[in-house]
Amino acid sequence: MALQPMSRKSLQQLNFETNEKIRLDKINSIVENIYTKVINTAKNTQYKTYEFPIPRQNNKPPGYVGYSGLMDDFYNKNMSDIILNLQKVFPDCDISHLIMSKGSDGKLYDINNIDDNILSLITTACNESYIVITWN
Repeated sequence: MALQPMSRKSLQQLNFETNEKIRLDKINSIVENIYTKVINTAKNTQYKTYEFPIPRQNNKPPGYVGYSGLMDDFYNKNMSDIILNLQKVFPDCDISHLIMSKGSDGKLYDINNIDDNILSLITTACNESYIVITWN
């Protein structure tokens, strides 16, 4: 193995570059996973929407209440890049990050757009964070 000279500046950047590569690889893995699920949904069902449930953060302290507690910190910090990459692979689809709750009818509802008539059917204790892709 030939040793390559490393300047001070290169050494200073090495950790940042390594961490950025890990971050981008993880984003690509998430996007590929969602892509596969959207394609399978479009191919095998009549649905025109796919809702990807974002993993929850497991290590929040008991009683923690807050928006970021609905999803894993990686997703929270990188949501804009995940959405941007999904928009590249699904350019004319609607892609959004929504907080949704399951109604007693089993359907998911965007809690930001809940009709007062449906509100009584919703259990906000079951709020979940989703990336929603619609192609209708």
